[in-house]
Amino acid sequence: MNRPQMPFDSRCEATFMDDTGWHLTRCSRQGRYEEQGKHWCKQHLPSIRATKAEERSRQWEAKFENRENLHRRAACFPGLVAALKWIDTYLANQPLDQQAKFLIIEKVKDALAKAKGE
Repeated sequence: MNRPQMPFDSRCEATFMDDTGWHLTRCSRQGRYEEQGKHWCKQHLPSIRATKAEERSRQWEAKFENRENLHRRAACFPGLVAALKWIDTYLANQPLDQQAKFLIIEKVKDALAKAKGE
């Protein structure tokens, strides 16, 4: 069954490549929304598309930032392990006096600052 053709002016203004990739075709939906002086269907409405694109961009940036933090922290892991080994060795060979506490606290602070990216 053939659908009756809509008047060309009331159709959505969106154009895109067809399945072959050789021809531009116009959206066949009725343009129910008016924006920028043109008619658009809900799927191709520029304001909705812009909002969705911004949301995708924010999600990607958050994911990328989390990945960067994870890689930075993973890079600090050997330093943290080395600091803990040094503390363990120092405590095994030295009595725990004020000087030892100070050195241990400094090593821990340095390792944590590297892990936090400071």
